[in-house]
Amino acid sequence: MLGTGTGRSTPQGLKTSETLLRRALTEEPRNALAASVLGTTLRKEGQTGAARTQYRAAATLYAAQGHTPAGMQANLKWADTTGRFLDLPAPILALLTRSAH
Repeated sequence: MLGTGTGRSTPQGLKTSETLLRRALTEEPRNALAASVLGTTLRKEGQTGAARTQYRAAATLYAAQGHTPAGMQANLKWADTTGRFLDLPAPILALLTRSAH
């Protein structure tokens, strides 16, 4: 399903998404949603380091706009882990990191 991160991804579809999201961010660098979705795309492609960097950039954009959605908060929490829960889906990560504190 488009935009939710819950549909089936293909390598070619992910690469296309990455290209289009990067183009969107070139045209409008303050697009927090595009920045966040790019992080998810990179994560699905297995580019975890780049995904972490992208999620942090997206979180900065959202904060500057005055609202950080719950999904972005979970992605940022994932980005700020140091390898303990590297590739868990964001909702599971949120539960694990909440119970670890």
